[in-house]
Amino acid sequence: MALLCLGDPRQFLFPNCIRFYTLFQENEGSHTSPHWVLCPQQSNTLKLRRDRPKRLIVQLKQVDIRRFSLISGPPLTVTKCFGMLLAAGRNLRHSDMQLLELESMGPGANPSVYVINAIWDPRVHIFDVLNTETPRDSRVFLTVAADVILAEAGEPIRFRIEAKARVFHRDERFYKLPRVAVREGYLLTLEVRFC
Repeated sequence: MALLCLGDPRQFLFPNCIRFYTLFQENEGSHTSPHWVLCPQQSNTLKLRRDRPKRLIVQLKQVDIRRFSLISGPPLTVTKCFGMLLAAGRNLRHSDMQLLELESMGPGANPSVYVINAIWDPRVHIFDVLNTETPRDSRVFLTVAADVILAEAGEPIRFRIEAKARVFHRDERFYKLPRVAVREGYLLTLEVRFC
């Protein structure tokens, strides 16, 4: 593996590429027996139904960047997620985000993927904007963030993604629309100093 030296022979940079995927699911069943279905997208806009509990699934995956660069960092290990946050809007401050109830977290079936699940109840007063039907030609923005701790980093890292959404009536039906994840790529550079 090649290393990038920054003038000081004891200081190196390790570039890593991390993909941040967010899946939005709605409950089409009852509270006692939930049936989770991916929310559809049309023209890069999520289609959400009001008053339905939602599950947010965040997947963090390290991508090998050796095909794009001569330098590639070591495998990164997510040790813990200490919060998934959600808010209406974009370009938000940290204080604008609302903490969601974490359902589960841990490595996925593929060890290079870390999966975080959280439940979002849009009927809570804080999320009124995201639970109000939007007029035909308008959209709302929402921001999802995950605060994680990497074993290789000295401090927590926040990954965030912004998405457009349109909110429909609770009983709206969607036909033949793609149901895919919202994704964002990050280039994370770790600086390592050898004393």
